[in-house]
Amino acid sequence: MIATRIGSGRARTWGLAFAMAAGLAQAEDDSALHARYSKAVRAAIHAHWTPPPQSHGGHCALQLRQLPGGSLLHVEPLEDCSFDEAGRAAVVRAVFAADPLPYAGFERVFNRDVRIVLRAD
Repeated sequence: MIATRIGSGRARTWGLAFAMAAGLAQAEDDSALHARYSKAVRAAIHAHWTPPPQSHGGHCALQLRQLPGGSLLHVEPLEDCSFDEAGRAAVVRAVFAADPLPYAGFERVFNRDVRIVLRAD
């Protein structure tokens, strides 16, 4: 009976360790997938955006709301956007021109509300 309990305890310990390792691997996979998703979203937007000359060197934080599938519902420049009104309008147009945003293959890290920062380099 004692050997069974010890054996069961070890099995539970190994099972827990395996589950924790699998969880860490999943978190690392999700982190890498999220980085690829963020890069894909930025690339899709940049394909439709030519920053105005006066925006060069600046950045603009945007709040995006989207549906599963990547269809955009709302785009809003945030307060820390350093672009002037023309620059803000240009980046908002570019985001809508990229609609729908990348989705296939990124379902696991998809978020309806996304904050993204674009740089005018």
